[in-house]
Amino acid sequence: MLEFGKVVKYFDNGFGFIKCIGSDSYLCNKEVFFHIKAVKKFESDLVGFTNGSNKELYFWFTCKDGKKGKEVVKFWSDAKSIPQEHTLLILEKYADNLISTDKAPIKEIPTSFTPMVGFNRIIQRTSAKPIHSTKKVTIDAKSLAYKHSLTSVQSEELSRLLIDMSEKNFRLSSELSKYITSNKLGNKYPNIAGIVTMSNDEKEWDFDGGFPSAIYRVICEELELTDKGTSARVIRFTSYQDQKNEPDIIF
Repeated sequence: MLEFGKVVKYFDNGFGFIKCIGSDSYLCNKEVFFHIKAVKKFESDLVGFTNGSNKELYFWFTCKDGKKGKEVVKFWSDAKSIPQEHTLLILEKYADNLISTDKAPIKEIPTSFTPMVGFNRIIQRTSAKPIHSTKKVTIDAKSLAYKHSLTSVQSEELSRLLIDMSEKNFRLSSELSKYITSNKLGNKYPNIAGIVTMSNDEKEWDFDGGFPSAIYRVICEELELTDKGTSARVIRFTSYQDQKNEPDIIF
């Protein structure tokens, strides 16, 4: 996901660290490693940082998991040059925050969203349609994989499910599960849906059309679903795909 930070260290041998300053980011106040080969375009600015001619350097950046933790993939100093695939995630997240406080459709996102020069132009180019229709378009597999640490197979199926279900207006997670089983959609989402074994300390039972805990949390977050608030917990999950792969036992 796109982050924003301040360069705090840069060394002559070509590597440094940028500290994320986004208060709502899981990387907030953490230093992320970068190497000059990934940010070659800004080498002169970084050299100026080390000799004191540039006292402060701020960049938008993306990162990935490297050998020693998170590492920068790319820097941007001008928000206008950031690829749309990264900026849409920010707009979507911002819109979700607005929806949580006001369920009415949002027709306009204020240009005061960020003080960064040029970013208001990105916001102005977004559609004035109700935010739910925008969300349906921008839920893509790559964004979900990065945002929630999912495999490519999981993110592709989850993206398909969210797109398919976003207009159903379900309120409870059980409504979604019932829809999947009653319409026999197991083949459409075989790796993220399946049989969930539940327990409430007194008994265990199988629930058809359920999801593993990590996927369940994402679905509830993205579709704004709630559960029935029971004390039951998931103790086992078998995907529809794994059920297909189980060998038949002949007695």
